Amino acid sequence: MIKHLAILLGATLAIAGCEGGGYSGAKHADDLAKSRARQGELAPVYTEVVKDGKYYVFATPKKAEAFKATGKKSGMEAHFNAGPKGETVYVETTKGGVQDMLLAEFKKKNGVK
Repeated sequence: MIKHLAILLGATLAIAGCEGGGYSGAKHADDLAKSRARQGELAPVYTEVVKDGKYYVFATPKKAEAFKATGKKSGMEAHFNAGPKGETVYVETTKGGVQDMLLAEFKKKNGVK
């Protein structure tokens, strides 16, 4: 009996977890921001740089300043046609998944859906 209940519970959770089509970037960004706030972590500082018709979005002013000085865009994720006029948007990536928050903020600030 317990074995059957465990199988039924597992199947129910698997089906419920599949509904909704996945975890959206905006939802992930919101959950990540709330999680960081609960843990007392500093929120990333949104810094946007426009260079050569492309947008570069950073989580720290230090990284943005380093990019301005060197032009190197290491550790960034490209989002083609994501700008307000179809420009490429490069977003800083980190182990903490800050790129979703940065991209959501970029879209909000620039009126991109």
